[in-house]
Order: sequence, then C-alpha cells, then structure tokens
Amino acid sequence: MKEPEVQFGIGPQKLLQGMLGQGAKTALIIDALKQCGHYRLKRIRKKSGGLRELHVPPAELKQLQKIILKRFLCRFQGKISFFCHGFVPGRSIITNAKQHQANKWKQVIRLDLKDAFPSVKAETIRAILRKLILPEVSDYADQYRARKKYPKRWYKNIYHKHPIFPTRRVRWFRRLIVNNPYSNLALDIAERFIDLLVSLMTYQGAIPQGAPTSPFLLNLVISDLGIPADIFRELNDQGYEHELTIYADDLVISTQKELPGETVSRITAIIEASGIFKVNQKKTVRFNRRQIAPLITGLRVIKSYDQTGHRQRDKITVPKQKILAIRSLIHKATQEPSEDRDKRVAGYIAFLKGVYVPGGYGQTSTRHLPPAIWKPYEKYLEVKKF
Repeated sequence: MKEPEVQFGIGPQKLLQGMLGQGAKTALIIDALKQCGHYRLKRIRKKSGGLRELHVPPAELKQLQKIILKRFLCRFQGKISFFCHGFVPGRSIITNAKQHQANKWKQVIRLDLKDAFPSVKAETIRAILRKLILPEVSDYADQYRARKKYPKRWYKNIYHKHPIFPTRRVRWFRRLIVNNPYSNLALDIAERFIDLLVSLMTYQGAIPQGAPTSPFLLNLVISDLGIPADIFRELNDQGYEHELTIYADDLVISTQKELPGETVSRITAIIEASGIFKVNQKKTVRFNRRQIAPLITGLRVIKSYDQTGHRQRDKITVPKQKILAIRSLIHKATQEPSEDRDKRVAGYIAFLKGVYVPGGYGQTSTRHLPPAIWKPYEKYLEVKKF
C-alpha cells in the first residue's frame, strides 16, 4: 500500500492544511489516512427493537473529521435545504417538532429512509464536492484571465467571493492559478484534494453512521437531490396546505386534511427516484391528531387549552417514559455522584430547558421544568454544593 503522501501528493495535503488551519498538522493528516480502514463497530439497541450499527472512527481520524466539519464543510451551509433540521446550527429535534405544533394540522405522516447513511456512496460525495469546488477554481482563473485581457479593470479581493480561497494559508494555490491561468495544474490538485476528502470521510465505499461529518453529508446529498423541494412542490400542486421537515433519515409531513395512499405513494416515488434512498414501508406512521398526540423525533405534540377551555397553540413535551428515565438518572447522580453521571444530567437538563423553559437552552431558571424533574433536580443541586 502506498504511503498517503505519495498517493495524494503534497499539493492536496497542503491545500487541506490551508483550508483547515493550524489544527490540521501534517502528522495528524498522515495518521488519519492510515486509520481510514480501522473503524470500530459499535451496536446500540433501537427503541423499536433490533440493533443499530455504528462505525466509530479512530481517535486521530475522528479529530480530523471534526476539523473538516468545522473549518471546511461549514462553508457550504447555504447549500443545505431549509427543510433540514438535523445537525444544522440553530436547529434541533426541538425546532423540528415545533414546525408541526400549529393546531390547524389534522394529520401527521412520518416516513423513514431505510439505511440512509450507508446508502450514500463515496462516488455521490465525490460528485457533489466536484460540483461545489471545481467551478470555483475555474471561475477564479477566468477572472484573472479577464484581468490580464483588460488591465485597466481592478479585480480587488476576488478570492473573497470563493469559499475555497478564504485565507492566506492557500495563497500559494491562488498564485498557482494566477501564474498558470491556461493550465490544468490547479484543477488536478483540486481533484486529488477532493479524493483526499472523500477518503477521510467515507468507509467501505459509503458514509459511516458514527462519523462527525456524516450527518452534514447526508443533509448535503438530500438537499442536492432536491428531495425536499420536490415533495413540497408535489403537495402544493395537489392543493394541500402542509408543513415538511427532515431530521436525518426522518421525514415528517403535517397536513390539514388526510393524505390518500396515492399521494403518499407519489412522495415515496419522489424519494426513491433519486436511486440512492429507499423508504422503509414498515416504519411509515400516520397520526390522526384528533385521536393521538403525534411523536416527532422523540417529542410529543399535545393539545393545549387556556383557563377558559379555548384551544391554544399545541405544546411540545417530552414523553412520560423519558421523563421518568431522566428522573431516575438524577436520583442516581444524587445518591452516587460520578463525573459521567454529572455530564449526563447536565446534558438532559439543557435539553429539557430547550423544550420547556421560555428562551431555551441558555436560561438558568428551572421552574418551568416538569415537577417530576424539577424537585429531584433541586435536591441534586443542593447535594452538589457540599
């Protein structure tokens, strides 16, 4: 097997380091490339039964993937569909559920993408990255050719328009394009840079469920295929007033009137026409909101009434079973403190504040939390003081 630096060349590695900043040292990139085939299989039990397989990357590879997500992929945040709520800054399972809390909706349909992460192959990721990156290189060269042809024009700060040329660390790459505007050298480095990224973000020819970059890539693929926009257009053409959200592999549609099976079949056909995703028919769920509170990404949307009995905007709540599990954890953390339990308690309290407390996660008040949580949590805080 060739060494990573021989396989991809110094140019792509240098470009990757320039994109990611000081955190991406040469040694880290080389170690990460050597670990690309050494993911750890982890199985966790699903609520619906069975096991979910996660492929967890080794330490150095995971560290580099986090840097890629934070420093590079985030530049393409604008390419993510407005309908996607999973793993998007400022959005969460809470914002996903809140989109469906208007009490005008009479029916909720939940669709599941079968094996969504392993369905996205490395070639699909490569094709999307080529679509995003290569035109930037060509456009940059075109503008400098125009500058040479029309020297009186001033193309100041051209690179600011291009997300792949953001810092001084890639100045050498810009100069390479400027000094060789009619050469394919820069495009060749960009192609190998894309191959390098794909190698770092895929496993066994697909995006692994368990890698930090995979949720963003899943959103990117769903958005690039135009699946949310096509579903939205189909329902509009059918005359349905509706709300659509996507969280990872869950699609949720709320409508004012019941969707016939034929329309649901059309939506399924739109998803499967991509040739990448399949709908898991066994997990398709319909909720009649007059009879049952729908469960959306683990949260209940329940009816709400004021003191006079008039219907208000529906509320988002955490299911009772989950509340009891969190209460049990707080009790254990009070009786037998440990660092791990303290972290889990803090995480759950932040989550509950996002659901129940006005203002969300950042609020210090706990008075709006469910009584089953608030009282044991107050006791937990008292114990923590001593």
